[in-house]
Amino acid sequence: MRLLTALKVIQKEMEFMGMSSEKVLDFIQKNPLAVSQKTLEAFKVYTDYQEIIEASKKEDDHLYVEGDNTLDTIKL
Repeated sequence: MRLLTALKVIQKEMEFMGMSSEKVLDFIQKNPLAVSQKTLEAFKVYTDYQEIIEASKKEDDHLYVEGDNTLDTIKL
């Protein structure tokens, strides 16, 4: 399942349950047997994507500064 499809599935679940995205995601995590297999797959795709984003933020958490014709990396 692609990310866009996963987001649409989660959005439909939000509308069905009448909850915000955070509450729906928390509900799915705590009650995986209460939702469909398709919703569980969408949740997995979404959480995997979030983990990738968090990991890339940690790797790219620096600032490049130009000085003396070289680029120095400064850790934030």
